[in-house]
Amino acid sequence: MTATTPKPPAPSALDKALEAAADGRSSDVRRLLETKVRAGHGNPKKCVLVRKACSAPLDKACVDDIKAKYP
Repeated sequence: MTATTPKPPAPSALDKALEAAADGRSSDVRRLLETKVRAGHGNPKKCVLVRKACSAPLDKACVDDIKAKYP
């Protein structure tokens, strides 16, 4: 019998977004998280990442939408 090691889990969208944010790739952060966050399904960490990504090239509608959902 051969023991197999389970594959490590794939990085989550949050993990990928954190890496993108660290590299200054705000468009990737938005691509990964914006839809869920703007729909009201984000945790505080995701919210902060998307708000910062929307502020990089100021997208006032995005920033205002997130502020309204996550005061």
